[in-house]
Amino acid sequence: MGLWLFLMKVNECEEEETQTRASENTAVNNQKSKGKTEPTEKLVISKPSNACEFGQMLNAVNARKDITACAELLTAIEPKDLPVLLSNKLEGDNFLLFIQALHSDVFCQDPGLVYQHLLYLSKAERFKLVLKLLSQNAVEQVQQLFESLSKEQNEQFSLHDLESLKRDFEL
Repeated sequence: MGLWLFLMKVNECEEEETQTRASENTAVNNQKSKGKTEPTEKLVISKPSNACEFGQMLNAVNARKDITACAELLTAIEPKDLPVLLSNKLEGDNFLLFIQALHSDVFCQDPGLVYQHLLYLSKAERFKLVLKLLSQNAVEQVQQLFESLSKEQNEQFSLHDLESLKRDFEL
């Protein structure tokens, strides 16, 4: 009985994700057909209560390629929760958006938080697979983020910690 209920919840979550993707794609396509390339409404980001909600927000952010909204989403969650919230949904475009968000102005005042998000991102399911499929441009953006972090002094991580994490990112 418990497995059946779990499978129903998973199916509901996947259906909601599909509906969210479809509505986001429709909204983006409508904007493009009107000759507009910028979204008209700002995404409202709140702390997701589960992986399904996180996935829906991430899909909306990714559909718009909204780095600021992605940064807001990452600041709304605890870094340690990232692998669970991502579940098995980590993809190259989401990964790159995370890297760009972590390198944005939203995080520039808190290198410790950037480090924590990178640390837990490296523990996400599919992380190694996504790394292998990154474009050269994406790899360079990851390297730039690590270079920026190495210039920051922080109590939350040492240069040794950063070098160890860099190896996890295969840099």
